[in-house]
Amino acid sequence: VQLRQPVLGKGARVVPITLDQ
Repeated sequence: VQLRQPVLGKGARVVPITLDQ
């Protein structure tokens, strides 16, 4: 679940960058 909703406040700068695009 850390790769799906990292924007929750954990890796909101390392994973979202890959899922955002």
